[in-house]
Amino acid sequence: MAAFTDDMVRDGFDHYDDMCTVCHGGPGVERGEIGKGLNPQAPNLANAVKVWMPRQLFWIVNNGVKMTGMPSFGATHNDEEIWSIVAFIEKLPEMPPNQYRQMKQQSGTDTHEHMMH
Repeated sequence: MAAFTDDMVRDGFDHYDDMCTVCHGGPGVERGEIGKGLNPQAPNLANAVKVWMPRQLFWIVNNGVKMTGMPSFGATHNDEEIWSIVAFIEKLPEMPPNQYRQMKQQSGTDTHEHMMH
């Protein structure tokens, strides 16, 4: 896999914010109720990046982890999308909460409030 691009990180953010924060949380984002009730608990991915190589993270996101709450996103996402999620996860250790909020505002993923009304 070539170096991750800014476009991949932005695309990965959209997927992460939509699918991953409920269990894993994010910079300044608390886990959702599902994530708080998981046993075993989903790891803080900023710490996981220090342990797993990108290709290992790709495998986990693609295949899921049996006997945990981690699903296989390979069933619903192509390789390019999964690599973009990994590209974003790789940025988590150095990402402050205000940068995460800024990405959320720029991506327009803060729009589900409008859909509820």
